[in-house]
Amino acid sequence: MVGSGSAGDGYNYCSSTSCTIGFIVGITVASDGDVYMTDNSMQGSGYNKVRKAWLMTSYPTYEPTYAVDSVQSIAGTGVGGNSADGTDATSALINNPYSLVMDSTDSVVYFVDQGNNQVRKISDGVIETVAGNVNGYSGYSGDGGDATSAYLNEPAGLAIDSDDNLYVSESSNHVIRKIDTSTGIITTIAGDGSTTLSISDPYYATSTSLHTPQGLAFSGGYLYVADAHHHQIRKIKVANGIISKVAGTGVASFSGDNGDATSATLRYPSAVAIDTSGKETFLQIKQVDTNLTILGNIYVADAFNYCIRKIDSTGKITTLAGQGGVYGYTGDGGFATSATLGGPNSIAIDASGINNVVHLQAYK
Repeated sequence: MVGSGSAGDGYNYCSSTSCTIGFIVGITVASDGDVYMTDNSMQGSGYNKVRKAWLMTSYPTYEPTYAVDSVQSIAGTGVGGNSADGTDATSALINNPYSLVMDSTDSVVYFVDQGNNQVRKISDGVIETVAGNVNGYSGYSGDGGDATSAYLNEPAGLAIDSDDNLYVSESSNHVIRKIDTSTGIITTIAGDGSTTLSISDPYYATSTSLHTPQGLAFSGGYLYVADAHHHQIRKIKVANGIISKVAGTGVASFSGDNGDATSATLRYPSAVAIDTSGKETFLQIKQVDTNLTILGNIYVADAFNYCIRKIDSTGKITTLAGQGGVYGYTGDGGFATSATLGGPNSIAIDASGINNVVHLQAYK
């Protein structure tokens, strides 16, 4: 789909499959099929950029014809830092960009600027801070006040609801916070700051422990959370603040396929995605059809089991891609369950229901 398999800072409008990219961590797909990704520098092989892959079959009038099937940087210079708001996003300094989402109009990109402890947005080519203090200092404060005055600590996952409100997981504060984008107010909606696995389930989300929460997804009034170091997927009913378990026992292992997801074991799940289309779609590894017919439900990047798992509407869990504990980068053009993955860190679903997977080590 995107990337040559070699690390590098590809030039603007380089061909999507031959372009060199760095350490891709986050991915999201716009309604027209274009893919947005964060090129993170945390392993020394990334470039502190937000990139866009023009994968649609036609191009907009404001872009050249050669933009189709190419990759472009839309934020960051490649140098880590923290630039002032209101500047050209491609000239701005960002630091370890992580997850990202699009707003309901596909015109605004929100992303986690993890090294600066901020959430930022790109709109009309301009970068602005949405949450986190201007200096990028870490901490935990600000609930009930302006999100841009709040202190965050290693934000990681990002999700957006139908009203364009944002949800961000803070992996070092072990909480989930909500940013009301109409008022700019930030509040904590899950996590009590402790990390001991909570026994009560379901329970009040703000009185429940999380441990290094990572990826988030919002669907149908529920916020789904990859509770990474608890080795679970959990969901929060936002209307009443109740949290409950979706998958995982809390033990780091690989087991449970074809059984109840709450009795299965995961190993550091990093991301979750929801497909609510209710129609048959096809899972692909880097856009190569693997002929696995699936129904839209919950998909999990089970990072250190090196696989993608599915939880269907009955609560049954299965492996859709990867061999469950086998690390590698093989299998293009074949069945996804025969492929090997290299620590999947992010998963996104496009408008047609195709799953797009980020490999942590494969530069794709």
